[in-house]
Amino acid sequence: MPLYEHFIISYNQRAENPESPFHQLTFALFGVASPDELIQDPTKTPFNIGEAIALKNLAYENMQAVFTPQQIDPQVLQAVFEQSSGQPYLTQKILAKLAEKQVLTDEAAVIPTIEELFFDPNGTPETNFDTIETRLLSHGSQNLLILNLYEDLLKGNPLLHQPRNLTQIYLKLSGLVLEKGQMLQINNQIYARHFDRKWHQTMFRKIDRPFLQTMRRWIQAGRKDQTTALRGTQLQEALQWKAETPDLIPDEVDFIGFSQRVEGEEAIKEHYNKQLEDKNRKLQRKNTIQRLFLLGILGLFLFSTYWVYRYNLQLAESEKSRIRAQKAEQRALKEKQQKTYALEKTKKSEKQNALVEKQRAETAESKTQKAFEQSEKQKTEKQKIIDAFYFFKEKYALAKKKDYFYFIDKKGSPVPKFGKWDKVEQFKPYYQYYGFVLARVEKDREVYYLDTLGNIHSIAYQLKDLIS
Repeated sequence: MPLYEHFIISYNQRAENPESPFHQLTFALFGVASPDELIQDPTKTPFNIGEAIALKNLAYENMQAVFTPQQIDPQVLQAVFEQSSGQPYLTQKILAKLAEKQVLTDEAAVIPTIEELFFDPNGTPETNFDTIETRLLSHGSQNLLILNLYEDLLKGNPLLHQPRNLTQIYLKLSGLVLEKGQMLQINNQIYARHFDRKWHQTMFRKIDRPFLQTMRRWIQAGRKDQTTALRGTQLQEALQWKAETPDLIPDEVDFIGFSQRVEGEEAIKEHYNKQLEDKNRKLQRKNTIQRLFLLGILGLFLFSTYWVYRYNLQLAESEKSRIRAQKAEQRALKEKQQKTYALEKTKKSEKQNALVEKQRAETAESKTQKAFEQSEKQKTEKQKIIDAFYFFKEKYALAKKKDYFYFIDKKGSPVPKFGKWDKVEQFKPYYQYYGFVLARVEKDREVYYLDTLGNIHSIAYQLKDLIS
């Protein structure tokens, strides 16, 4: 049975037996410990029957009562107290060294003596510093909380004393800090100089906790900086470590939870952005198809306009050729009449001259005939161009006027039986030739098929549309 359990049993005997001699028995334990360290077994009753006796620093008034002005100069005593704040070990060691050097009356010797005792790099390492450091960092996962708390003191942040705060208890038991008023502060200037920011950083590097430096940056940034959050493999390793480690501190739990939230939010945001990109890509593809369709319609219109212009131009040239041939024929006829009249008038003209004139007339007539045939041939070729321009055997062509499409015949006249449409997509000629659909048409966003007789047919996309 542990010794401390015997103490509890002895204490309980007082209540059970008023005449018990245990009323006259008192135990005194000397050392540095917190009550929870005396009995750490969670199944046992905690050691809560003792009364802690705090050993405070020496007060300056008590030091004056011990030493007379003849033994030590009051200014020297004041200078020592300013550096040690009455910490018994430091005060005794400084005064002993001053006495050894016989400079108890020389105030100027205080600072050099302190430098020699505690801060000489070539001197003997100060065991008191090592004891404080060992005591301070012997509490497992609490070490991180202790260093975080001490960092606030180094930054000059006010720290309210909380008697039941375990981290503050460990910090006070080390002797590095003490309670003054209702606040905590570093014990003295000597400790503040040795246990400074550089020492603090060194101690942090000694703590073997994953993602420690990342978590510190998160804490220093106000616990909101998402750039410090763990992600991917690091976060999975942290979660595994959390599941296997029973003594996590609240900061570690909060930091892992923060990283999970950040990664979840980023995953949702990435999924949303991907959906938005897909939607934009589909919209862009749809817009591209619409633009290509409009460009196709415009190209078809320009193509049709060009060939109509060419046809009209060639038709005009053909008409001019026909007129020239007609005039030539008229001139030839006139010349023939003149020659005939001349022959009748000059009945005695030589036969050879008449034959020559006749041959000339026949040659002119032959030229006229060739010109006429050439004109007819050109007209036939132009007609072929016209026939090629129209899409169907019945010579119906697609036309557009203002904001609607309609069909025209070979003469350019509208064909009323085919109606007017918002959109029209013509099919290949052989469909119409065999009496099938002429075109796919659309009006008021409704799509139909138009046959060669002008009949309009609805489109069935589902079986129920056929039944209805």
